[in-house]
Amino acid sequence: MDDYKKISEVGRGAHSVCWLCKRKNDIFRRKVVIKTMDLEGLTQEKQNAIINEVTLLKRLHHPHIIGYYESFKIEKSFSIVMEYAEGGTVDKMIAERGGIKFLESIVLNYFTQVVFANKLGNYLKNGIKECRCIYPKSFRK
Repeated sequence: MDDYKKISEVGRGAHSVCWLCKRKNDIFRRKVVIKTMDLEGLTQEKQNAIINEVTLLKRLHHPHIIGYYESFKIEKSFSIVMEYAEGGTVDKMIAERGGIKFLESIVLNYFTQVVFANKLGNYLKNGIKECRCIYPKSFRK
């Protein structure tokens, strides 16, 4: 974690926190998300699930799935460094529109991407929800 500077918290789950960060020595000043999971108190089965998630992320390379950069363990926590999608989550985008509906073509585009990403290996463990679908800033319309 010493290689990264935390900017802000972007999400939180039952056993994890996601941070928006920048690599300290990156000349391109790219932002990344670091998902840090507390391993303390987790069963061996849940810890194995985390390792499986990392193994899967390392293998997946698809334009509709967030990219994996690296992972590391510090004491009783495990962190995954991933690509940052500046656009945010679909539920955030819906809320920001204040009730203004999307064009059918945009909805179809989003839906198609989710289906293709899921078809890539049927890896969604928690189902499809608008809060789990993220998009790049260029998708705002």
